Amino acid sequence: ENQEYSAKTDKNLFEFANRVIDKQTPNTLTFGFMTDSHVDFYNRDTYDVKLDYATKFANVPAYCQTKVLIHGGDILSIGYNDKTRPQETLSRYCAALNLNAKADLIVLKGNHDDNCYGTIEGGVQNVNKSVDSIIGQSEWFKRAMASGIANADFVTDPNNRYGGYGYFDDEDSKIRIICLNTGEIPETLNDSGTEYEYNMYYLSAMSNAQLNFIANALKFEDKSDSSEWAVLFVSHIPLETLKQRGTLFGITDMKPRGTDVFFGIVNAYRDGVSYTNNSTDGQFSYNVSCSYDQSGEVVAFICGHTHKDNTSNEVGGAGAAEYGYRYISIDSKAFANIVVDRTHRTINVLKFNGNNFVDPETDPYGTIVGLTADDVNEYGDWVCSY
Repeated sequence: ENQEYSAKTDKNLFEFANRVIDKQTPNTLTFGFMTDSHVDFYNRDTYDVKLDYATKFANVPAYCQTKVLIHGGDILSIGYNDKTRPQETLSRYCAALNLNAKADLIVLKGNHDDNCYGTIEGGVQNVNKSVDSIIGQSEWFKRAMASGIANADFVTDPNNRYGGYGYFDDEDSKIRIICLNTGEIPETLNDSGTEYEYNMYYLSAMSNAQLNFIANALKFEDKSDSSEWAVLFVSHIPLETLKQRGTLFGITDMKPRGTDVFFGIVNAYRDGVSYTNNSTDGQFSYNVSCSYDQSGEVVAFICGHTHKDNTSNEVGGAGAAEYGYRYISIDSKAFANIVVDRTHRTINVLKFNGNNFVDPETDPYGTIVGLTADDVNEYGDWVCSY
C-alpha cells in the first residue's frame, strides 16, 4: 500500500510540474507558496497527513525549476495555554520542511504562530498573554525561520537579527521578492512582568525598523541595472482594505499597524518621488524618509491568512486609497507554484491538490470581485494580469 501511494504521489507531482513548465520561459520567476498549515504534532492523525503534504511541497523543485519555496505562515493552530507543545510542533515541522526542501526555504510568521490562540472552553476562545504561553519573536525566528535561510540567498536586516523579514533576488526575471513580517509587534510586559501587552490575536503590525529596511531595499542600490528591476511582496496578513467594508482583502480583519506608512513608501517607489513620515501611535512610532529618482514596477502582493484563492486589483476602502495593485491570496488546502511573466505582465497560479476554489457568491465572508468559477480550470489553476 505504501509503495502504491508513493508511486501515485510521484505521478501527481510530475503532472503538476508539467503544468508549471508549460508556463515558464528563461525570463519568468517561479516560486512555491504554501500557507496556513495549522498543524499540531500531538494530533498525529492530521499532523502526519499534513507533514506528508508539506514534504511534497518541499520536493517540487526536484520536478521543475522553482527558485525559492515560501511558507506563508500559520504553522500552528489552537488549543494550548502553555507553549511547550506548540514550540515542539514548530521545531519539528520546520525541521522536516528544511530537511526535504530542494530549494531555499523561507518561512513567514502567521498570526497563530505566537501561540496566542489557547484552549476553547464553553465555545469561548481563550486568548494567551502570559510569558509561559506566548512564543516571542526571537524564539519563533530560531525555531521556524533561521535554519531555512542559513545558507539561502536571503538578505535580512543586520540591525534587527530576529526581525523575520528580508528579500530574495531572482536575477533571471530581475524581481526582488520582499518577505514581510506582519506579526512584528512590541514585546512589552505588564508591570508584574508576567503578561505581554500585545499578541497577534488582537493585532498585526510592521515595525519602524522593518519599514526602513523596505524603503532601502526598494532603492536597489546594490544593482548596476537598478532601473530594470521590479518588486513583489509576500506576507501572511493581507495589507489593504476592501472598498465595500473597510476590512482586509479576503477576510474580516483590520489592516496591520504601519500599513499606511508602508504604502507611503511603496507608492513613492512606484511614482519615483519622495516620502517622509514621522508619527507616533502609542508604542508604534514611525520615522521614515526615502526618495526615489525613477519610477518602479510593483508586480503584486501575495498573502495567506484568508484560506481561499482570490485576486483583485480593485482594493481600497474608507480611509485607504485605491492603489490599483494586484492582490492575490492562496488557499490553505493546496500549495501553488506561481509563475510571473514580466514581458506579458501575467501571473499564473498553478495548484497542487485539485480545485478548492470558493466562489465569491457563496463565500461566507462575502468578499470581492476577482475570481469566478469560470476563471479556474479543473486543476484549480488560474491566471491574472498586473
